[in-house]
Amino acid sequence: IQLRTQVGPLLAMAHWSSGPGREGLIIIDEFNRAPAAAVFGDTIALLDAEKRSGGSNLGARISRPFPHENMEVPAEYALPGGDVSVSESISLPRSLSIIAAMNSTDRSVAPLDAALRRRFAIIAVPPDYAALANRLGTVVPNPSAQFAATLPYTPDDIKELALRLLMTINDRIEQLLGGDFLLGQALLWQVTGSNVEELALSLVQAIEERVLATLRLTFVDQDEALAAILNIPPSPATSPVGYWRTPDGLLGNVAPPRLILKPISDHGPWQAQIAALAKILGA
Repeated sequence: IQLRTQVGPLLAMAHWSSGPGREGLIIIDEFNRAPAAAVFGDTIALLDAEKRSGGSNLGARISRPFPHENMEVPAEYALPGGDVSVSESISLPRSLSIIAAMNSTDRSVAPLDAALRRRFAIIAVPPDYAALANRLGTVVPNPSAQFAATLPYTPDDIKELALRLLMTINDRIEQLLGGDFLLGQALLWQVTGSNVEELALSLVQAIEERVLATLRLTFVDQDEALAAILNIPPSPATSPVGYWRTPDGLLGNVAPPRLILKPISDHGPWQAQIAALAKILGA
């Protein structure tokens, strides 16, 4: 067995970007899926703008791991003259940018290290309703207007309903939990169909499997809040979307009514399913 050091993407791109006239970019998705500060290691000290190298400024430098071993970047990261050797003392050039994306409300990962977080500009990326409207081939509806579609439904009615559902649910979420918990347009990105029925069934599937599934995880043991999000009246009232189950017998003395969501797809013909979804809006 033989072990040898190998250059990772950060040092490889830093080496390439240090060439004259070059601008490098590293994009990191799911930034908080790993212990990011540990992954960056000592290079975290080189991220600050004032510590970058470039021009006559040598920048801050650190000794790389295993400094006495020869480390080379792949040929595609070589400098213009063909140099592939990584110096024992490394810096990060100003021409190297790093973009990292993360879900600030993901509970299944470790929180981002404060020292690493303050080295980045934090930019909130809210749901992009215009992008979803463009994907569906329609326009963003006026939020102050009511959804007024009636039978027979048209493809434009289904597209409008999709956008209004996401916008309305997000407005209620923002009032209850804040902007960090808003649902993104990706949850409805696969709503497609060559006719009104296919489009409607695609929307129902996306709401059931993606939107409602996400809301159940977000509002665990918060039945009243989830009911408010979905426009389900308080117990003992019911709606096409859900109902309240009162515990039987002695359980009623110790347990409150629980919210049970109804499968939208159980409402018969697709027209009835769309009408059930419209109830979430209050239509």
